[in-house]
Amino acid sequence: MATMNEETHHKMSKKIAQLTKVIFHLHSKNEENSAMHTSIQNAYEKEIETLLNSANSVISKQKDSIEKAQDGEKWRQKIRDLEEQHTAEKKESHRNFDKYKAALERKEQDMEREHKQKIVDMKTEVMDLKAGFDARVQEFKK
Repeated sequence: MATMNEETHHKMSKKIAQLTKVIFHLHSKNEENSAMHTSIQNAYEKEIETLLNSANSVISKQKDSIEKAQDGEKWRQKIRDLEEQHTAEKKESHRNFDKYKAALERKEQDMEREHKQKIVDMKTEVMDLKAGFDARVQEFKK
């Protein structure tokens, strides 16, 4: 009788240790994904900033050379076109970034849902094991 109780206790201890490892692993994965998300977001923002600075630099250089030109109206129109192009590219970059950010958020939410479900499943399994253990204890008491 004591052997069966010790064996059940050993199994539960082993299962609890396994669950602890899984929870630790899920927590570590979540932290890794969070760090990766932040890193990718920072890299993307830096890339957008570089592109915008480059575009601003090109526009600035073109504005300087246009001011020196004799044919003012032709060059002014070219500046307006470049500014519109720059604005359109800037808006497109922001749209792309927003799409990317939304995709990362969806992925993070999916992972969080998956992790929560795994934890719920593990809790259920532990409760089932505990109920079985309690039932066996009651049987032994009879």
